[in-house]
Amino acid sequence: MQSVNDRKRSTELTAILGIFEVVSLLGLVYCALVLAGVQNAQPMPAWRLMIYGAWFGVSAVSVYAMLHWKRWGAYGLAVATLVVTVVDIVKGFATWGGASLGLIVAVLVAAYLRPHWVDFE
Repeated sequence: MQSVNDRKRSTELTAILGIFEVVSLLGLVYCALVLAGVQNAQPMPAWRLMIYGAWFGVSAVSVYAMLHWKRWGAYGLAVATLVVTVVDIVKGFATWGGASLGLIVAVLVAAYLRPHWVDFE
């Protein structure tokens, strides 16, 4: 296995993970601001905001791990996404558009990770 410094990530994968990291951090901050009453949002139960905030937090940590060649980051993101999706389906909040978007994002991330998977530890 190559050392971390010798591994090369494609520009596309780096850009996708970088954007995902920024979006995750922004989502986490937004959820925290709404829960703190600083930011207004569409009426949504606090428990749902907490679930989404937790997902954004796990997503940010997971993407950071993937940027540092840790496989557990990909697994963590997948499990967190699955949990949020199941909760949304069970509670009746899931939409076809949301599910489709989630599936598209998952397929894109998997497609870009696959060629580099051997470099992850």
